[in-house]
Order: sequence, then C-alpha cells, then structure tokens
Amino acid sequence: LIKLVRFILMQFIRTYPLEQVQAAVPSAGSWKTIGRGPHATTMGIALDTSLRFPIIHRSNKVRSAKDCWSLPSGLHENGLTLVDQLAVELKEELKIEVVSYNHVYLGYYENISVEDSYHWVIHVYAVLADLSKMENLEPDKHDQVELVHVNAMDEYVKKLRWAPGLGEFLARRFNPSQMISLVEQELKATP
Repeated sequence: LIKLVRFILMQFIRTYPLEQVQAAVPSAGSWKTIGRGPHATTMGIALDTSLRFPIIHRSNKVRSAKDCWSLPSGLHENGLTLVDQLAVELKEELKIEVVSYNHVYLGYYENISVEDSYHWVIHVYAVLADLSKMENLEPDKHDQVELVHVNAMDEYVKKLRWAPGLGEFLARRFNPSQMISLVEQELKATP
C-alpha cells in the first residue's frame, strides 16, 4: 500500500505544477523541483564481517560528482525496493554479493543542481555483503576503489572530497556502532 501511495504521488508530482502539488500535499511545500526529478537513488555501505566496506572515487568521465569520493549507488528502477536496487548496483559496479537483507537505513539527503538540471533524493543503507570477489567492473565511472574499516570512516569523511551532500550526510549519520551491531546480529543468526 505504501509503495502504491508513493508511486501515485510521484506520478502526481511529475504531472502537475509544483504549486498544485504543494496545495494537495502540505509536506511537499519544502520540495524543490528543478528540471528532471526528483529521482530516487539508492546508495550503500556494503559491509563485510571484518567491518570493511568499499568507497569509490568517481572519475572525470562521469556526468555528475566528478573527481569525488562516493559510495556505490544507482537510480531506483520501478519494481524494486531500494535495498533490492542497492544489491543490483553492488553486483553491477563491484561484483559484490549481498549476503543478508538485514540492513540499517541511515536516512536520505537531497542533491540538487540548477546548473545540470537534476534533483536526486539519495537513500543510504548499510547491508551485509561478501567482498571476497570484489572487482571494479566500471573503471570508466570509478577510477579507484578503496576498502575502509568502519572505525576509520570518521577520518575519511574529514579528509576526502565527497560527492555533493554526501560528506555532510556521513558526518551526521554514519555511526560505527550501528554497523558493528548489524554484523553481530548476522553472525549470531548464522549457524
């Protein structure tokens, strides 16, 4: 039911001017619609049992967030949950398999560019994954992949240039104890 309501709202938003949407849906008053969008994107922390996860450096060949660090991500496709979409992106980009759909939802942030005419709503999740076969399958998009331990992420957030909005989001929302708890829960559940 929730998916249906969201789908209908998104169709309504794409069909009617923002003023009509704001009148019909009071919480939409804070939405900014610029060019294409808003589009849902899923982004994630693919965490292994040793508490490491990949971060990617976006190359200069990509259209947005050039020469910035990011997490694996992808545009939401109809018919998939955001966590399912994340699993698809991890496999397509880095040959990473999600091993459990237990997850932590860190929240979302928006990335709006008037220059490039886009509006992304980026949902960030942490999932458990097998990194043993990790390989950069899209080197034109990501020219570097690095594994980070959850306890070192604070330093990475401070020292690296992140995709617009992501560094600030991670500084506020990334919590190593949540990641550790996710792994511990999975290890307890696995015989």
